[in-house]
Amino acid sequence: MVDLSSTAFSYLHGHSVYFFHNNFVGSLVKKVKRFVDGYNRIFGILTWDLLPILVTIVVIFSVLVQRSPMFGVAVLVYAVAMIGFNYAFSQFKLKYDKQRTEAHTKWTGHLADTITNYMNVQFFNGHKREVKDYDKIQDKVRRLNTFTWQRGDLNEGVQVLIIIGLEFALFWGAIGLWQQGLLSVGDFVLIQAYVIQLAHKFWGIGRIMRDYYESMSEANEMTEILLMPHAIADSKSAVPLANVSGGIVFDDVSFYYNKTRKIITKFDLAITAKQSIAFVGPSGAGKSTLVKLILRMHDVSKGKILIDGQKVSAVTLESLRAAISYVPQTPILFHRTLMENIRYGKPDATDEEVYRAAKLAHCDEFIQGFPQKYETYVGERGVKLSGGERQRVAIARAILRNVPILILDEATSSLDSESEHLIQDALDHLMKDKTVIVIAHRLSTIMKMDRIVVIENGKIVEQGTHKQLIRKRKGTYKKLWEFQVGGFIGK
Repeated sequence: MVDLSSTAFSYLHGHSVYFFHNNFVGSLVKKVKRFVDGYNRIFGILTWDLLPILVTIVVIFSVLVQRSPMFGVAVLVYAVAMIGFNYAFSQFKLKYDKQRTEAHTKWTGHLADTITNYMNVQFFNGHKREVKDYDKIQDKVRRLNTFTWQRGDLNEGVQVLIIIGLEFALFWGAIGLWQQGLLSVGDFVLIQAYVIQLAHKFWGIGRIMRDYYESMSEANEMTEILLMPHAIADSKSAVPLANVSGGIVFDDVSFYYNKTRKIITKFDLAITAKQSIAFVGPSGAGKSTLVKLILRMHDVSKGKILIDGQKVSAVTLESLRAAISYVPQTPILFHRTLMENIRYGKPDATDEEVYRAAKLAHCDEFIQGFPQKYETYVGERGVKLSGGERQRVAIARAILRNVPILILDEATSSLDSESEHLIQDALDHLMKDKTVIVIAHRLSTIMKMDRIVVIENGKIVEQGTHKQLIRKRKGTYKKLWEFQVGGFIGK
């Protein structure tokens, strides 16, 4: 059971970002649990229910066929008929068991989704609506449960009639043979005792087979996930990324989610090692997508991305991501201590290294205000911290990681002006001797970048230093700068 659980956990985390965007967290948790529980029950059914029945049938048939071949054959035919009937019924019921399992999964997913978004439910007066939707989902589960239970009762009723019919037939036949002197009273009692024992065994075989297929249907959802190939995976010839200095090249890169939604088109860009680059442009221009392509959260549709001359698609994901520190726009923390969350960037870091990183990111200032300090639990997804505090923890994690390539995706977006000023020194320290890619809407934070790349509709429209770009009279960057410096002028 532990091995099954570990296999499911490991394979689940190998799926791409698409997979997790299309599945509820609560549903995935439920699927893993059902997978393990389902096979646990299957093991119990095969070992402690089905095997004893098979042994009983074999022994009884062997004894009866010696006393009276006719009764032995009759019992064997009966056993085969009952097993066949229950198998056919279980196959018929299986599709409804799968529907019930899917309804249970949807029920769990809806529950998890509303708990995760409990503030939206409260702030937007969604309580009654959510209760109504929840009741609808529950009602579907109720109806499917009732349907499967009723069919199970019908199956048992049919089995009872067959057992009674067999009992009367064997009883009648045995009396006839006894009258002819072909059976003794002892044989007569033996046959009846065996028939009654078989009846009890077969009374349970229908339930056993239903339980088996119900367990199979519950395990089926996770099995489908395990059989689903990983969208992003190492190639068979993948090798570790070697001698990383941080040079990155986009060579004729195109990326699109589907044929009609193109995000990046024939993108060419060379970033030398230890150079700092800023991506700017309107929302939806493709800035974050470029970063995700470097990290291989998506694979390019055309072209290639190279790090120090090595294609990112030809190296192992483990080694690729080990060379990159990524600070997202909205960092999500584990429901663990602050010490554990910061150390996640470097699992073997000492406490002193964690403290140093926290101080450089100006985390230590607010951490010292907690009663348990670095042993403070941050809550699910870091809800006990403010947005700015979560961002500083993420930056501390990147400082501790200290790898050749650093990516900051709106890393100061959640900080107020005072916090941003405090952390700018930390970022300056963090960016030394690294290849840095910064995605920013707040242009004041990227004025010192070696190069600013302006992107629109997945293409480069301008690039240069801050001073070079603001000199362009009709430049896109100059317009963005003037909006932010001068503000919007109303009519």
